Amino acid sequence: MDTAPEASSYTETLFLDPEFSAQYPVIDPDLGVKLIRDDSLEGFQRRNAVHRYLRTLVKTENSLLYRDLQNNTSTDGMYRYKIEEDNRLIHVLFSDMDRVENLDIYKPVGDAVRDIIVDQRRQEFDEYNDQRLTDTRISDDHIFRNPVFIGIQFFDVLVKEAFHQKVSWHVWLSYYETFTREICRNYEITEYSDPDASVPNDYSRLLNEMVGNMCDWMRMMQTEVVSRTSDTEACDVRLHAPEEATTSAARTSTNKDKSSVSSETASTEDETGDTDEFEKYLTIRGSYTGRDSASIPKMTGIILVSCNEEILTTSEIPDRFKRDITERILLTGVELRNHGEGSFPWEYSELVLANLEERLTGRRANSQYAEQLQDVYADIRDEVFIEEDVGVDFVDRLDELIGYP
Repeated sequence: MDTAPEASSYTETLFLDPEFSAQYPVIDPDLGVKLIRDDSLEGFQRRNAVHRYLRTLVKTENSLLYRDLQNNTSTDGMYRYKIEEDNRLIHVLFSDMDRVENLDIYKPVGDAVRDIIVDQRRQEFDEYNDQRLTDTRISDDHIFRNPVFIGIQFFDVLVKEAFHQKVSWHVWLSYYETFTREICRNYEITEYSDPDASVPNDYSRLLNEMVGNMCDWMRMMQTEVVSRTSDTEACDVRLHAPEEATTSAARTSTNKDKSSVSSETASTEDETGDTDEFEKYLTIRGSYTGRDSASIPKMTGIILVSCNEEILTTSEIPDRFKRDITERILLTGVELRNHGEGSFPWEYSELVLANLEERLTGRRANSQYAEQLQDVYADIRDEVFIEEDVGVDFVDRLDELIGYP
């Protein structure tokens, strides 16, 4: 090389070379970290090189991604992880959400995990129908060596950090829906499963993790509302109602005309005065069931119900597990509802009800789901009712939608 620019150009070309970038995790994981951090590199070549790097990390046991996620479980508050600089990959991935969007970092991880689940169908033995991840004799750290769990944990960190950085779009958390669908296609009770256990096999453990995370994401929104008010009674801050009430859940929420709320009454301001940002990422825009321009909490509510449908309509999944999953979702809904009509949490309970209605009697009606939910609900209704505050109508609405008694 005769000149520094020529040397620099050669280095960049090598850095972005497809075969070379795929070997970063083996040669030196920090090369991939540097590639992600270097915002001076432009274009699809950098994006594609980052994607190859992250896909390889997912598929390489004990890679830097696995180690960083295991080491990054400390929390900053109830629903946020501390993004430690020492965990250099996690820090470079999540400290700047513009980088997440520009590089689509969710895609290589989500696609790799989906492919791993699908690939189980080509195997003579599907290891996830065993109980290796649920065996109490094995340290729980063992789960951090599993690629599907790593993908699930990756999205939990991503979603929580994106929410707290006031990201107004959903960061493709709908990969949980994809994972759930593919898991349900693979799910079997084998001689290595325990159908009577609360967690019959490893697929059950992974489904449980995702539903638990999504319920936490809804509570994360609830906690954010409460934290911006002087007390829990004051969290009935109104938001813009959907522009089009396309479901009876939206239409019957009140006998009064509340199809819209003016921006003056729909806003709230915390001590820092960031009213606009607060509204931007908590307001439900469009219909309750529409995914266009969905925020993190809105997409979470939609996906929760979608995943519940997948689980309940999978015949191989034991009834006990179906009940437990559904109870967790409905208890989250009643917890939101207890905050009172017109509050942000209350509106999200409306969203959950609207999406249930959509899949029970609406445009996406599924008779098998309706039948299964009716059976499950009869067994868990009392547990949900106990958690409902006096005067709250969540169980009444469920009774009407599901057809109880």
